[in-house]
Amino acid sequence: MIMGLFAALLSGGAYGTELDAGDGHARASEDSQFAMVIKIDAFTDINEFKARVDPAIRQIHACRLAPGVERLYAPGELEFLQSEAYVRDGIPLNGVTLADLAMTADKLGADVGAFNWLQPA
Repeated sequence: MIMGLFAALLSGGAYGTELDAGDGHARASEDSQFAMVIKIDAFTDINEFKARVDPAIRQIHACRLAPGVERLYAPGELEFLQSEAYVRDGIPLNGVTLADLAMTADKLGADVGAFNWLQPA
């Protein structure tokens, strides 16, 4: 909620139900973004802060799970793990995306056969 307040109210954008266009779709023109940079060492010693982050994450991981939930993630952790998987394994593309890439390559005169990554798995 606090991030929504910062993003919407500080910028004059729509907040919560104000984003509803009445048809179940958000009014993108009134959506807002918020970014903040914090100089950690202005508040506390940076090494002490870093040393306390891992135990905080371990507390999240140690929480009791709701039925059907396999794991809890710290903020940004899931995205970090996904990024690592993409670097390691490549970014999976669906058939529609592969077909669009192949069609564009063909239109540009590229030899589609030379791009083995354009072939569906």
